[in-house]
Amino acid sequence: MKSTKFYGPRFREQRRMLVPMQYHQIDYGPTGSLQSDVTFVGSNTFGTGTYDSISDVVTPDYFTSVKAGAVILNSATFVHKEIVCDDGPLVFGFYPGWGTRRFTGKMAAIWGHSGVRPSWFQADVISASNLVLTRAYAKMNEADFQLLVSIGEFHKTVSLIESGLNDMVRITTTFASQLRSIRRRFRKITSNGQLVDMRRELSQRWLEYRYGWKPLMFDIENATKAYSNLVSSKPTRRQVSRASEEFEYEYSGTDASNRTGLTSCSIGYRHRYTAKVSAGVIWELTDETPAQDYLHRLGLYWRDIPSVAWELVPYSFVVDWFVNVGDWLNAALPNPNVAVLGNWVTTQNVEVSTNVITRATISVAANPPYPATVLTSGGQGSIYLERSLNRQANVQRSLLPAFTTRDLGLLRSIDGVLLLCQQLTNLKKLKLTTD
Repeated sequence: MKSTKFYGPRFREQRRMLVPMQYHQIDYGPTGSLQSDVTFVGSNTFGTGTYDSISDVVTPDYFTSVKAGAVILNSATFVHKEIVCDDGPLVFGFYPGWGTRRFTGKMAAIWGHSGVRPSWFQADVISASNLVLTRAYAKMNEADFQLLVSIGEFHKTVSLIESGLNDMVRITTTFASQLRSIRRRFRKITSNGQLVDMRRELSQRWLEYRYGWKPLMFDIENATKAYSNLVSSKPTRRQVSRASEEFEYEYSGTDASNRTGLTSCSIGYRHRYTAKVSAGVIWELTDETPAQDYLHRLGLYWRDIPSVAWELVPYSFVVDWFVNVGDWLNAALPNPNVAVLGNWVTTQNVEVSTNVITRATISVAANPPYPATVLTSGGQGSIYLERSLNRQANVQRSLLPAFTTRDLGLLRSIDGVLLLCQQLTNLKKLKLTTD
């Protein structure tokens, strides 16, 4: 009898080597006789071991359709959980007149500190889905070389090269005198305002490198790429554009909460959360003439005009640090030579939590002739790992720009401070000239 094929959503799970989440408190008397054996069960019903689950969608004749050229994108979710716990016992005693107390089982996992993923972290991950998808669409539409931007900033480029060549010639022809001048400035660096002048000079050179020479190198690279693509054979019709964003948060501490059967317990914990949000757009080129190909690769289409205008706005790159206006313009304006076949957004989350019982104590009362004492034990640890992957297919792209979730980072923070100082200096000069 022919079996019936299943199509549509499905869910599968697998549990391996699961051990109940529990521990025993065993007490022995002064003579070594068993006095009590109490079992404590943790609230986590999962237990130690591994657990995997997957949710996906079964498409009829999937491989046949893909082989024929169809693009099939389905949503899917995968979850992997794993708990590893040291089974070494905690032993207190033997102490004369009192006996021995042993803890065996999963104490570190049950007593351990439970990590909490910050709400702001999760919010950043969710909002990043829109940002990376917009960036992927922008990469799909962006030109190899923005010729109009280069023309608009031609005078700045010429001034930059001229200034660099003049500095190079001056340093080369007057090296000895320049070296003596530098030595004199360092000797008198704290007098006559020379320290302020040097700081201003260094900040100017830094910004000149970051937003002058570095973009110029990228323009040369992009121009070379555009020329190579124009003279090469026709590109692959079906292509994929991708973008991604990564997040990380970690915190640690010590939990000194009381535990049953102990006088005190100190547990060191560390929780680490990482997330990667990636997006992709699969697209293909429609029929276009060589002239249309040239216009697209050089950024000379009508759709490129808003992006060019935004690039030429002073300090538009600073706005892009906080709001994705540049990417949004490239993504939102339609491209007549591109047909979108589908998109996806994938979110990968990883949580790693570590707990270690660093010190546990039991205070034993005096029992003449034996004095009171404190018994110490510790060293057991546990690791909790959770990894999840969620892929959403054919996601609706945002209709408006959004605030970015990325930190500025060290370099952009330095740039921001220097740009602010530069503007304040310019305002001060302007005020002095007007007065």
